[in-house]
Amino acid sequence: MKLTGFVTGAGPVGVSGDVGRVAICRNRTETAMSMKKLFVGGISWATNDEMLREAFASYGSVLDAKVIYDRDTGRSRGFGFVTFEEDGDAEEAMVSMDGEEFDGRVIRVNEAKERNQQPRREYRNEFSDGFRGDREEF
Repeated sequence: MKLTGFVTGAGPVGVSGDVGRVAICRNRTETAMSMKKLFVGGISWATNDEMLREAFASYGSVLDAKVIYDRDTGRSRGFGFVTFEEDGDAEEAMVSMDGEEFDGRVIRVNEAKERNQQPRREYRNEFSDGFRGDREEF
């Protein structure tokens, strides 16, 4: 089965060999997903998506290369992600590129882990001096 897209709330969608048959993979780690996403850390602030793609393209078919930018400043956060079509290509790239120099910086390349979906902390509108618990007033 080849991965063809995602359905919101359902996960990845694949099409089997039969025409018109669609399978929804409930578990994103199923073998139907043959692509692998890599985390690339320590990249230069000058590195863009295309430079990242070109650096990893020699290892196989790159589906996506994305540098992550700060939403407030618009400046690179110094890391990105590269998604390969095949697991073997991603493994080779990870072993070869980890600890190598790229765009003037030594980079880290690891398998990307799914981000925990924890709710954002609620901040109180009252004054806080950083101390917790009861305190005697002066």
